[in-house]
Amino acid sequence: MASNTALPVTGFRPSAAMVAAELAQYEDGRVHLRYRLDAEAVVGVAHRGAVMAQLAFGESAQQAYEDIRVTVAQSRGRALAAVNHEMVRAYWEIGKRIVEEQGERAEYGKRLIEYLSERLTKEFGKGFDKRNVHYMKQFYLTFPIVNALRSQLSWTHYRLIMKLKSAEQREFYMNEAANENWSSRQLSRQINSHYYERLLSGASSYQDEVRTEVKALVPRARVDEVIKDPYVLDFLDLPEDNRYAEKDLE
Repeated sequence: MASNTALPVTGFRPSAAMVAAELAQYEDGRVHLRYRLDAEAVVGVAHRGAVMAQLAFGESAQQAYEDIRVTVAQSRGRALAAVNHEMVRAYWEIGKRIVEEQGERAEYGKRLIEYLSERLTKEFGKGFDKRNVHYMKQFYLTFPIVNALRSQLSWTHYRLIMKLKSAEQREFYMNEAANENWSSRQLSRQINSHYYERLLSGASSYQDEVRTEVKALVPRARVDEVIKDPYVLDFLDLPEDNRYAEKDLE
């Protein structure tokens, strides 16, 4: 049996057979290495797959992986941000058109929303139920200047923000959520914890303390949360399931 003591051998590169033999001696998936490629190689307990990849390919391949990983993550983020932007912009445009069509006719406006919801749902799916179409109208009325919207925020963010009573609250949470990259759940948590009111009620030192506390407790939103947002799935007319068939994505 191979020794558990790491033996740094300068300039020595183990063959694939030697590494395989070393790994095969430990059935629990973890291994004490005897060999390493250089002074920075991992020595000690490591996962089987990661150890094999590092020993077999070395630092150059690892760097290639990291570069590719960044490319994929950034591209994925831009793609999902584009979906969000187009959806929010479309809903603003829909709300604007409804307000223009309704004019001062409140009763007509109610029937109009029902009519539009029924027809849009038949053609584009459940993202256009009466409640959501009503929120589109309110969205335009709440944010009549489209350029004031923050492209980082989703429709779920805006539905939460629209429920706030004052324009000052809405602007504060809109900017905080965008600047700090809050998910919609994190935004909801901060609204329910009266983050805005706590900041207003304290001295500047206390405000700094509150901001520090929030940043420490609230992780930044993950990109993959966007595609799991049910409103995004409805907008794209995709099933609410993580496993999509290729034909659904065409």
